[in-house]
Amino acid sequence: MKVMGETHEGICGAHQGGRKMCWLIRRYGYFWPTMMKDCINYSKGCEACQRHGPIQQAPSVPMNPVVKPWPFRGWEMDLIGKIYPASSQQHCFIIVATDYFTKWVEAKPIKTTTSQEIITFIEEQIIQRFGIPESITTDRGSSFISRDMLDMAETFKFKLLQSTPYYAQAN
Repeated sequence: MKVMGETHEGICGAHQGGRKMCWLIRRYGYFWPTMMKDCINYSKGCEACQRHGPIQQAPSVPMNPVVKPWPFRGWEMDLIGKIYPASSQQHCFIIVATDYFTKWVEAKPIKTTTSQEIITFIEEQIIQRFGIPESITTDRGSSFISRDMLDMAETFKFKLLQSTPYYAQAN
């Protein structure tokens, strides 16, 4: 106990962890069969280390399960804009899609928010690059719930889901 006490908190001690303390004691020429276990228990029981050591905090809320178990299977989409002033090419909206699993973001500036622009974005930026998703979640914007979008979802056989409007946490 005296050797562990001097090594851990004595004149040359720096309140190191059990493994480091065991290594130092062996370096000083001491050995006993249960030295590693004893050093770990000693350092865990040090009141100063517990009081002033780094605080390990558990999350304050339960962890949320992964929404999709594979990359690029589920996307969420939304529009940003209208942006003032418009860009030099007159783009004043941005369409953004985020993969639920990897948090990969695809974004593209667009001039209008027609359903045809959104269909083109889905085909070029999502389907052609990452494959057909299982689902795309959007808010209830008129361009996202149009007949053309529903037909496209039916053609490619993916689910078009809508979240609660004006409630960003749902999407």
